Amino acid sequence: MASGEQTERPGAEQAEILRRLRESLAAGATDGIGAELERCFATWPRSPEFRLLWLQWLEGTGQQPAFRAAARLSRTLFPHSVPVARIALRVAVEEGAFEEAADLLTGVIWPARLDAAIREACLRSFLRFNAEGDRVEAVLLRLLEIEPDCPALLIHLADGDLRRGRFAMALERLERAEGAAPLPPGAETLRLEALLASPERDEAFLRALERALLASPNTPRLYALKHEVHQARGEKEAARATLELACHRFPEDPSFALLALHGRLADKDAEGAGQLLRDRVWRSALPERKRREALGLVVRGWTRAETLQPFLEELLQDTPDDRFVLVKLASLATRQRQHVRAARYLQRAEAHGPLPPEAQSMRINLLVLGGNLEGSLALAKQQLAANPDRKDLVRRVNVVASLQGSEEDVVQSLRQAITQWPTDNSILQRYNRAILPEAEDEALFEHVTRFRRANSVDGRWRYQFALACLRRNRTPEACAMLRDLARDEQVGVEARRLLGVLETLPREEWDARARFSNDATKDVRVMRAPAAKATFIVMAGVHGGLGSLPFTHLDVLLQRHPINIIYLRDNKWSAFTAGVPGLGPDEPSTIAALVALCAELGPLPVVTFGGSLGGWSALRYGALMGAQAAVSLAAPIRLSPRDPDSARFMQHYLTHIMPEATQDLLGLLGRTPSLRIIHVYSGQNARDASNAEQLAQAGHVTLMPLENCDDHFVAAHLVAAKGFHPLIEQAIALAQDAMTA
Repeated sequence: MASGEQTERPGAEQAEILRRLRESLAAGATDGIGAELERCFATWPRSPEFRLLWLQWLEGTGQQPAFRAAARLSRTLFPHSVPVARIALRVAVEEGAFEEAADLLTGVIWPARLDAAIREACLRSFLRFNAEGDRVEAVLLRLLEIEPDCPALLIHLADGDLRRGRFAMALERLERAEGAAPLPPGAETLRLEALLASPERDEAFLRALERALLASPNTPRLYALKHEVHQARGEKEAARATLELACHRFPEDPSFALLALHGRLADKDAEGAGQLLRDRVWRSALPERKRREALGLVVRGWTRAETLQPFLEELLQDTPDDRFVLVKLASLATRQRQHVRAARYLQRAEAHGPLPPEAQSMRINLLVLGGNLEGSLALAKQQLAANPDRKDLVRRVNVVASLQGSEEDVVQSLRQAITQWPTDNSILQRYNRAILPEAEDEALFEHVTRFRRANSVDGRWRYQFALACLRRNRTPEACAMLRDLARDEQVGVEARRLLGVLETLPREEWDARARFSNDATKDVRVMRAPAAKATFIVMAGVHGGLGSLPFTHLDVLLQRHPINIIYLRDNKWSAFTAGVPGLGPDEPSTIAALVALCAELGPLPVVTFGGSLGGWSALRYGALMGAQAAVSLAAPIRLSPRDPDSARFMQHYLTHIMPEATQDLLGLLGRTPSLRIIHVYSGQNARDASNAEQLAQAGHVTLMPLENCDDHFVAAHLVAAKGFHPLIEQAIALAQDAMTA
């Protein structure tokens, strides 16, 4: 007791009175107690016991104003009395007297080391204050100085830390509290929230996590967090062990099975992941999006094509989710060229509900590959009308319209695409490959020219713009753009390659010597030369020229030789197997018209010429029309893809629309020994070297491997290395020799 506070111990008489009054209060017999207590105050003024009874009587009889006034007076009379302080604390809290309540708690109540339950009750009463968090925290820290390892204080401080985002501090205080006593359930919840929110993943965090797991072994989120931490720290074995334990402890929780599935995929075990998908994920209560993502990942990672179909069929269960599996089956059937089966899968999928977006393009493609271009174009336009802002659908309409030869749809879709997305490189690429009337081509070019200096265009767009400049006979502008792109990370290689071709002549000379425009709608052009020694038939590749070089620029190179030239464009997108409309409605009539045209040009040897796919066509046409020679620049030998999964759509399309007999190029060449072939290829490109080795089996082939060329773009390397003109001279001489043989 402080020296300034004088109290007196109750004697026998006082003790008897106190006992009687307490019993009366406990029994609710309050009549006359007030008067008797006032007499006791006069007799024993320094006795806190009578003051406490007085406070109890006032509160019990509902005299709240008098009770609060008496509490303040008692606090003044007995400032160090713990029982008085507890009552005064309640009054201070009710009256909002924060500082007074804080002084009572820190100066009287807490230092008294009362029973833990009493102190916790006083603390809860104090924490009813709706004061700023910092003020409350300061009081709690003062209490912690008095009792450094008090679990209740540490837990309340940790709660404040959590609300302020101090997650590591919260975990540290909870660890200290647990060192003194087991954490109550509410504190375990705090620890879980701190663990989940904390960005730290240090050793203290792991200790807290392990403690939480020991205290709450049936909390799934803790296992998920532990697995995540080990994964982030690169501790694969610990992560795997945690996941196995979680899967065993919570067999009905599909989230752990999903994590295990991702782990199997990371280990390249797609079939093990598939088993988890089938047994524990696909039919689970996980959200549809997560299950669909898991299905897609498993299918993409599957390596044995022969087992994928039965696996997918095991997932079917006659529910709406079947449509996602059936779309995967349709995709698989498409890659296996079983289009009827693919269409049936899609029909079954539609019966279960709306198809996912991936199936829509598949339906368009299936119709294309099945030869139904009209139906495919109608579907593509229908989808575009419903989704006018889908760039992929605008491109799809343009591609299918090009294949079908619908000029109106080609123009309309490309006009829409360039208007909406003028700085998109894939749209500009479609423009460069489209077959457009000259006036429309020029108008669209003028539109995209406005964006050539826009900040939003990247190197890929600028490269496509350079190609557009070449097509429009604006070679100096193309050269300037290509020089700027020479060190671009995305297209620097392509830019330097094409620039190497264009720099073989002064850049103004290309356009000055151009003899025609690149009007893509003209699929036949005939250029006559006086005193010609041969007639060359030049067959375009997929870009409409020789690689990235338009016919106008190729003609500048060829016109220096004494040759007639027939330029052919494949506007039916069939590798010329469907003929050239400007000559005939099909291949036989086109061949006949070419033979007649060559005869009209004079009794000269004929050389067919082309690069890549155009080279494949040149070899075929040379054999079919009885030409004397054929020049192939890195032509493929077979068009059917070696790996269907990696082949482009156009390659699939060509192999599906072309009659099977047209694909046996080696057989055709073997039956045409009179055709002399020059085949230029990259000896450092494995695929080109393999094609050359197969072509040599024809027996009348001159192979010309290019040094210092490791890609497929032989024509560009040949021109840049000044080997193009000697090749043309060699081809003329070879054809003349064959004609006189």
